[in-house]
Amino acid sequence: GVVNVNNNTPSAGSSNSITICSSSDAINLFDQLGGVPDVNGTWSPLLSGGYFGVFDPAINAVNDFSYTVSNECGTSSATINVHLFEPTFNTTTMVELCSDGISIDLYGEIGVNNPNGEWSGVGPLYESPAPDYFGLFNPQEQLAGIYNYTVYDANGCEIVYPVDVSLINSQANAGIDGVVEICQDDDSINLFDYLSGNPDQNGSWNPSLNGGYLGQFNPLSNVSGNYTYIVQDECGADDSEVLINITTVNPPSIILD
Repeated sequence: GVVNVNNNTPSAGSSNSITICSSSDAINLFDQLGGVPDVNGTWSPLLSGGYFGVFDPAINAVNDFSYTVSNECGTSSATINVHLFEPTFNTTTMVELCSDGISIDLYGEIGVNNPNGEWSGVGPLYESPAPDYFGLFNPQEQLAGIYNYTVYDANGCEIVYPVDVSLINSQANAGIDGVVEICQDDDSINLFDYLSGNPDQNGSWNPSLNGGYLGQFNPLSNVSGNYTYIVQDECGADDSEVLINITTVNPPSIILD
C-alpha cells in the first residue's frame, strides 16, 4: 500500500504587540501577525470577521487575542497583545477679542509647531487664501465658542488643542452730559462731579484740565465752553460733555461823595 506523509504543519504566524488609538478605525488582527499565518483559524476571545479578527476599539476590550490554526498534523497559536492609547486633550487656550476687531489666526495662539492639523468647532473659520491650518477668526463673521486644532501622533492618536474664543464689546462709560453755571469769583470745581451715569474714573478732559480725570476747573483761569470727557478701553471709547457758563460778577459802582 501507499503511505501518504503530510508535512502540512499548521502555522499561526508569530506573536506581536500593537498599540492603536481608542478613537481609531477597526483593524484586522490577522494582518498584525508576523510570518506567514494560515487562513481560516479562530480567534480567542472571539472577534468578528472570521479569521481576519476584526478589532474595533469602540467595541472590543483590550486583551491578548490568540489566533489558532489546527489540522491533522497539529495545532499552532500566536498572540496579538493590544494596547490602547487615549487622545490627548491639552489645556484650553482662552482668547478674548473685540467684537469689532481685526482677524487673528488661532494657530498662533496655541503654541504648536505642526501645520498638518485640522480645525473644527462651533462653526466654520474664515475663508481666505491663507493655509487652512492658520485657523483665521474674524470677530465680525465667526461665532464665539470652542475651536479644536487636532493633530495625530505616531500611534494615530488625536492630540487636541482647544481654543475658547470670546467676543467683548467696549465697556467704556464716560457718563451723561452735564451743565454748570459758575461765577467768576467761585472756587475751583471738579467737572467729573457734574457728570451723571456713574462714569469711569480713568478718562481725560479736552480741552486739558488739571487734576487728571477729576477735571479741575478754575473760573479765574479757564474759559466758558464745552469740555469733553473721554474714556477708552481696549475695545473702543465713549465721551460726554460738560457745558460751562461763567457768570461775570459786576461789582456795584463806588459812589464818591
